[in-house]
Amino acid sequence: MVDVIGFCNTASAQSIITTDPCLVIIPNVFTPNGDGLNEIFVVRSRHLKSFEARIFNRWGQQVYYWDTPNGGWDGRTVSGLESPEGTYFYSINVITKDGDEEQYQGTLMLKR
Repeated sequence: MVDVIGFCNTASAQSIITTDPCLVIIPNVFTPNGDGLNEIFVVRSRHLKSFEARIFNRWGQQVYYWDTPNGGWDGRTVSGLESPEGTYFYSINVITKDGDEEQYQGTLMLKR
């Protein structure tokens, strides 16, 4: 399933959320199973001054955090353990180069 908001071309399993076309592209599933495809939950973005992303488990515990648009989540906890398959929640805060603040929240599936 693909959710599209904006004017960008999309690939499968992504949501596009934008105030500027293609500003933030957030996948809703990733598969860190070692096959070399779709291994990292990566938020693609452009025109940002600031970026923060947090991943939470179903109990609301933060399992991962990164603060650079070039970062991502490989499906492991900060201690290096593999997170189990299932639904996780993200909270992403960005500040655009124009100074606009945006917050995105949603779910993603980790499949192994």
